[in-house]
Amino acid sequence: MRTPAAVLVLLLVACGGGGGADQRQVFRYNEAEGITSLDPAFARNLEHIWVVDQLFDGLVEMGPDLRVRPGVAEQWTVSDSGTTYTFHLRPDARFHDDPVFPDGTGRVVTAHDAAYSLERLRDPATASPGRWVLDAVQAGTQGIEVLDDSTLIIRLHRPFAPFLSMLAMAYCGVVPHEAVSHYGAEWRRHPVGSGPFRFFHWREGVKLALQRHPHYHQRDEEGVRLPYLDALTVGFVKDPNAEYLALVKGELDLISGTEGGFLNELLDPLGRVREKHAKHIRVLRAPALATDYLGFLLDTSLAAVRESPWRDVRL
Repeated sequence: MRTPAAVLVLLLVACGGGGGADQRQVFRYNEAEGITSLDPAFARNLEHIWVVDQLFDGLVEMGPDLRVRPGVAEQWTVSDSGTTYTFHLRPDARFHDDPVFPDGTGRVVTAHDAAYSLERLRDPATASPGRWVLDAVQAGTQGIEVLDDSTLIIRLHRPFAPFLSMLAMAYCGVVPHEAVSHYGAEWRRHPVGSGPFRFFHWREGVKLALQRHPHYHQRDEEGVRLPYLDALTVGFVKDPNAEYLALVKGELDLISGTEGGFLNELLDPLGRVREKHAKHIRVLRAPALATDYLGFLLDTSLAAVRESPWRDVRL
């Protein structure tokens, strides 16, 4: 069952620049759980999803209010039957610059790319843990059809209301076929997408660095091109003591939650930042999606089941 859940992050407010030559805006966070792949088809866990969402855009995405909004598709329609989705791609979404493209310049994202990405996701050979996202889609070109460079049609077996929201999952990030083919087994560590940041460097277990995508299509309400940041770095410090010290010393801008003892050091019983940290740290709370599972053991040949109240089928 997918339900909204409260997510707690601790954000260190960076001090003003000290007049040095390098005035770039770099956001630094730590991911203690580590990252094993930057391929959206394998973005199963939160630690992977956060990075993949910076590198790739899907046809649609989930907004801060948990409502579906445009991604590389600027608009879409749903048939009266609820089984046919027609997506119209925006003309200004571009892949990141990469040597795989002619002259190293990223090209426009097309409906062919979106179709390739979805077919790759559901291809058994890919072995993606997110293949189930497309279970509602008909097989072959009857299910995923490219009408022209900017129009993609997806047909379902039957109406399925959550489908559009599921397309917003990181699994459905749009990838360029030539990059997947060119990098082969190295694709997991050399991603090429159309998201707000492009891949720069990854020393596994040490640090991951992403740079601003200068041709990103999204702009803010003032017309300023996003993202505002110049770069994003991810560290992989597993020691909670070292992570905590890096936060309070200003070496990290964000950690996702923290150990109970450190949490008590930062926050009072009402969840407010303690006074000694109030100038540097603030807490952001936001709704997010989570998946919870409840399992019931029903095998009556087992003693544990025979002695359980759940043996009564009326329950």
